Amino acid sequence: MSSGWLYRPSHLAPGTVHSFGYAGGEDAQARLDALMENEATFLLDIRYRPVSRFRPQWNRAALSERYGSRYAWVPSLGNQNYQHKERAIALAIGHGQAVRNAAQLVASGLSLVLLCACKDERHCHRTLVIEKMDACLSDERAWRIVFRGRSDETGIVDWTTGIIRAANGLGLDSGVVVQEVRRLLRPDRSPGQEDIRKTARKAQ
Repeated sequence: MSSGWLYRPSHLAPGTVHSFGYAGGEDAQARLDALMENEATFLLDIRYRPVSRFRPQWNRAALSERYGSRYAWVPSLGNQNYQHKERAIALAIGHGQAVRNAAQLVASGLSLVLLCACKDERHCHRTLVIEKMDACLSDERAWRIVFRGRSDETGIVDWTTGIIRAANGLGLDSGVVVQEVRRLLRPDRSPGQEDIRKTARKAQ
């Protein structure tokens, strides 16, 4: 498998990217819990520093305890200038690959919540991250289409490996991520499910 490729399955609708700023009101926890009720939704904490001095429920440890393996802190998607509002947004080193990893999961049917503190997303770096993800998803030259069916076994295996690499690159539990993709496939009883299971077992 070429590390340069991303994989777009033809038999799954893409997931949704949610922009979430917890400084938006007292009901922030309830709103986030509502989004996370969908088991195919994963929480990416894209703060450069995953701490809140006055709201401990938004600290990394508290979020990890609350959402378990569906939460990950992704420092490479943080804004290095978060303490200097007068400066332009500067995404951290490695953000390009992190954007690609996130795009791979969305293309595979999973949904992501991008978490930051900022109330107004118009002035928050998470809007820039989403714009970069959209650009990645719309770049047809970067993607290989994976079609449903046993005739496309190689594509299914490469796609599964791509999902595992993307999850690991973001700090997510790849086993849980693959499990959710398999669950999304279950309603259409895609024959690719068995290939996903076998590849995941070998790669982990």
